[in-house]
Amino acid sequence: MIQLSIIVPVYNTRQFLPRCLESLLRQGLQEGEYEVICVDDGSTDGSAEVLATYAREYPEVFRVLTQENRGAAMARNAGMDVARGEYLVFLDSDDFIIDGGYGYLIHHFAQTASPDAPEGREGQTGQGTPPDLISFWAVTMNAYQLAHRTEADTPEGKVIFEGDGVELYNRDGWNGGTTKLLRRAFVEEHGLRFQPLYICEDALFVFQLCALRPRVVMTNCNIYRYMQDNHDSAVRSTDRTTFRRKIDAMLQLMERFNGYLDQGETALEPGILHRINALVLAIYTRSLAVGFSRVEWRQQMDRLTAQPHHTLRLEGKWSPVAKLLNATATSYPLYRFASFLYVEVFNRFVRKRLE
Repeated sequence: MIQLSIIVPVYNTRQFLPRCLESLLRQGLQEGEYEVICVDDGSTDGSAEVLATYAREYPEVFRVLTQENRGAAMARNAGMDVARGEYLVFLDSDDFIIDGGYGYLIHHFAQTASPDAPEGREGQTGQGTPPDLISFWAVTMNAYQLAHRTEADTPEGKVIFEGDGVELYNRDGWNGGTTKLLRRAFVEEHGLRFQPLYICEDALFVFQLCALRPRVVMTNCNIYRYMQDNHDSAVRSTDRTTFRRKIDAMLQLMERFNGYLDQGETALEPGILHRINALVLAIYTRSLAVGFSRVEWRQQMDRLTAQPHHTLRLEGKWSPVAKLLNATATSYPLYRFASFLYVEVFNRFVRKRLE
């Protein structure tokens, strides 16, 4: 029986693709226990040839689908449509999983609730009941950090939370779609699919998933390596046209989240407000990087400030930064000054020390 379907959307990541696919051959799962569904989203850089090589050499593991370029959301949906595993998981093709990571999750957490899970919790999955969602951890790093990393990469971990999706959403600061194993029957029962946003599609997907109150196990298994060495990815690109598309997608998501709050989604309010705060910060910083004209800045800021929850909330020593960024939504001269500081000072002299 196929226990796990690993869905990998691929778009022009030839340089990083072998690292990703090789890691999936070392997951502690036997042939027949898992499948890797790679969805080529119209790549033009030779990624298709890499995928064909792996599918030819490991036909029992790799399946390759092809489609015209429609984005990561549609590629993930295409993989979900043909998946056969009891659980689904998503992996970006410029990232990778440490050895034995997925196998450890499947063998230790996917069949029943863990015996070391807290007892007496409302919504606890209970012994003998497979969880609908298994959440795990990721490490963000670049190529230099990877080469100089001294910590041991071991998949072992324990249950640190067990409950339902609403509780998870309100406590989990990392709501990415790639750090979740999903029971396929639950996904199919509720017709869950990714929405075609340019970026942040996984943030909306995870919200919609958690709102359905799936049975959840969260573990501190730290198996995902989220790499920042692909500067051509939609997330990492600094092209100004790309920034404009990112801002539009984030504003769309903000509008959706504000709409949910307007509809009385009070149970998820802490998690939604956390996500909105992160979106506001991302919108501000990307706006600074673009250097909008006065007309374009006014259009974007009007759209932002039209939302009931649009003000950046940073406390303590970061409060002055929040005040400065919030003010850039109402004063164009201040926006241009902050943009200069961000591009000419922060990006040139500070950012490299943080990465």
